[in-house]
Amino acid sequence: MTLGTSIFGLLSLIFTIALPVSLIFLMIWINQIKRNSETQVEKNKEIIRLLNKENTQ
Repeated sequence: MTLGTSIFGLLSLIFTIALPVSLIFLMIWINQIKRNSETQVEKNKEIIRLLNKENTQ
């Protein structure tokens, strides 16, 4: 019984630690995607501006 209790205690400790760590990594990943998307939008706007400028000349 002691071995079973210690195994369940260890698993519960692992899940207790793994959940917040996973959430932190998920939030960092989402933040990086958001920043990259904003950068890509700005680059696309610049490309469109340059293409419009080229077409008007």
